[in-house]
Parts: sequence; structure tokens; C-alpha cells
Amino acid sequence: MPSNVGKALPSDPILCHYQPILSIEDQQVFYYETLVRQQNNDATLTESLDFLHTIENKRLAAHLIQEVFWQSGKQFIDSSKVFSINLPLIAALDKSTLTILEAVIRNSNFAERIIFEIQSIDWVTFQKEAYPFMCQLKNLGVRFAIDDFGNGKVSFELFDKMMADIIKIDGVFFKHCVASRWGAAVVELIVEYAKKNNLVTIAEEIDSRIAFENAFRYGVDMVQGFYIQRPVTGNALQMQERYGDYEIFKKNPTCIDANGLVEY
Repeated sequence: MPSNVGKALPSDPILCHYQPILSIEDQQVFYYETLVRQQNNDATLTESLDFLHTIENKRLAAHLIQEVFWQSGKQFIDSSKVFSINLPLIAALDKSTLTILEAVIRNSNFAERIIFEIQSIDWVTFQKEAYPFMCQLKNLGVRFAIDDFGNGKVSFELFDKMMADIIKIDGVFFKHCVASRWGAAVVELIVEYAKKNNLVTIAEEIDSRIAFENAFRYGVDMVQGFYIQRPVTGNALQMQERYGDYEIFKKNPTCIDANGLVEY
């Protein structure tokens, strides 16, 4: 665990940035993922190394997830946008977290607009303890996404038990692995499974045109990564929403047709 994470409590400068997940079909934003940044003493930001997921102290994890939940909720409460929060399942072991999340969700208008993202390794580690927690939130109308799917830690059998709605496929497949028959077979299997079960697929870490085209070629529904848009602050997000000012369209105005990505 990074040394400065131990000092990261709700009273400290934890900042939320937001990254869009873009639909390949219509190039509209499906939802925004909330990513955590920590402000250092010199005013620089520690980028999200997903330090929420590296925290072993459940009380600290609970404090942090509550702060992230409040910030992102405030950002989106008056809009119709869907947003997600990374949820370390160790935080689910703290009863106060469930109490707070339930209370806010019940008294807000965004139950059906919130997605909790869970890393596959978290599910393997805490599935027994977290299952009741997930059931209670699912009953409120929230959705779940499984992160880093395809990296070998979660089987389809375990996935069925997760009640997840979204599969986020590890970005390595679109950068390198689809060039191999093994990698292509894995992606095809995941996409086929998702379509048969009415699940949404997202290609993560799309940082190049090649990775984008690979995601399109294999029938993935959504894309996320620096090629689409880097995470931005809440204020910058409002400007992007107003003008559709995303990186992918700045680099080269594009459209997508049956043959893939096309410049115009």
C-alpha cells in the first residue's frame, strides 16, 4: 500500500475525476467511471493506481468509498447521466458502508443510474462475505460491473453468481492478445457469452486506434481508455457534456460504419 494512502481520510484532499465509457454503435456516452485522485502536499495529484483496491484496512476502505460516493453523487444527482464507482469488497465488510449507501440510494433519484464496479480478484477473495451486501444493493436497482474479466481469476461459473450486468474485458486483449489465436478465442468467448445473457461488454484501456479497431472487430459494445478520453475533473466534464469535446474526436473526426472506424 502506498505510504500516503494511509493518510487518505474523508477530511483530506481526495478528488474525483471522471472518464466516459463510449458506445461503439452510436458514439454516445454509456456512463462515466469515477476515478480517485489524491492531492499531494505540493498540489500535484497521485493518479488512480486503484489504491482503493490496495487498502487492506476495511475501516479506511469504508471511509474512502463513502467520500467517493458523496462526491460522485453530488456531481450527477441533478443530471440523467449514469455513473460508476469502484467498490472494494473489503468495504462491504464494514456495516456502516452498507447503511450509508442504502440510505443515500433510497433517498435519491439515481438508484438506476449507479453502477458499482468490482475487480475480479476481489470477488474471488470476498464472494462469501460480500454476496448479501451485493443482494441488498441489487434490490435497490443498482447495477454491477465485473472489472478485469478474462485475466483468468474468474470463471463463468463464478460470474453467474455475481449478478453482474456488465463485463469489462481486460485491455491487454485489445492491445496484444487478439493478435494470437488464443487471445482472439478468449475475447470471442466472452462476447458470445455476454450476448447470450444480455450483458454489456466494455473494452478497457483502449489507448490507440488499433486497440479501438480490435474492440470493434470482436463485437464489444463499449470502449474506455485514453484514446477515447482521459479522466477529467467535474468542471471539465460539464464542458465535455455540453460540447461533446472528447479526445477521440479531436485527434481525428471519425464515424463508425459496418467496416469499422472511418475518418471523414
